[in-house]
Amino acid sequence: MSTHDTHTPDHPDRPLAFWLKAVDRLVSREIDAAFADEPIDRRHWRILNRIDGSARVPAIDDHPELFAHLAGLGWIALDDGGWSLTGAGRAAKEHLAEKVAAVRARVATTRATATAAGARTRAGAATSAHPTRPTHRSTPFGADG
Repeated sequence: MSTHDTHTPDHPDRPLAFWLKAVDRLVSREIDAAFADEPIDRRHWRILNRIDGSARVPAIDDHPELFAHLAGLGWIALDDGGWSLTGAGRAAKEHLAEKVAAVRARVATTRATATAAGARTRAGAATSAHPTRPTHRSTPFGADG
């Protein structure tokens, strides 16, 4: 039996599904934090996006309480064509979109930083795996060239 703990969050050999779920949880937590002072959460945000056609979101019609909450806020209304955003709903969505854009920018920056750190770690591991490998190319003419 191995004594290596592969259940740590920083274990690099996790399957892709693990990392996708981890990122989804992180984004959910960040959006929930961004919406902390708002009367909605991420699920409501998804509904607003579906109603205005900016995103395809499956299987949200089976949550009438979410629609009822948004209708109660005056952000959506039911008409002959189905649900639509009201003027207040469009204004709220624009306000919320700024918060979501800030979350996405933070996640992208974090991802870029993590990717660069991972590349440095992998490069360091490759160098330490081959300690006799020179770090520069030698020329037959010496350093000056």
